[in-house]
Amino acid sequence: MDPATQCDHDVLIELRTEMRMIRQDIKELKDGLSTRVNDHESRIRSLETHVGDAIAERKGSDRATRLYGAILIFVVGVVEFFISHYYR
Repeated sequence: MDPATQCDHDVLIELRTEMRMIRQDIKELKDGLSTRVNDHESRIRSLETHVGDAIAERKGSDRATRLYGAILIFVVGVVEFFISHYYR
């Protein structure tokens, strides 16, 4: 084999080896990234559940506050009515 051809052959073998290593590195990066994305997704789902529960709980307490406020306004109105009619 002529020296130029031998040199080209050696370069091609080195390139092939490097490409295999690069492919393996990319595959490892993809696998690691997939694992991290899955971890983040599970944490986000957990947070969404907690936030949803907190919002539902807050809505329930808002309803109770409105109900108690309405009852209080009604009672004050009734007391005002009796005071205005019986204590003139």
